[in-house]
Amino acid sequence: MNCPHCTSASTNEQTQKTMLGYHMLRCLAYKRLFNERTGTLFNFLEYPLMLFSWLSCGGFGIS
Repeated sequence: MNCPHCTSASTNEQTQKTMLGYHMLRCLAYKRLFNERTGTLFNFLEYPLMLFSWLSCGGFGIS
């Protein structure tokens, strides 16, 4: 995955995860941590994307 800050392809996956369970990556050029949600509209949501997807697709069974 490319770094969202500098678009470098030199990244390493870290063993730690975010509080929501997303894998952390470190940019080797920019020396910053990021995850798959960094730089997206979903970055500041406090809920996992799977829950958000389920709810937006009618997860309640309402047509």
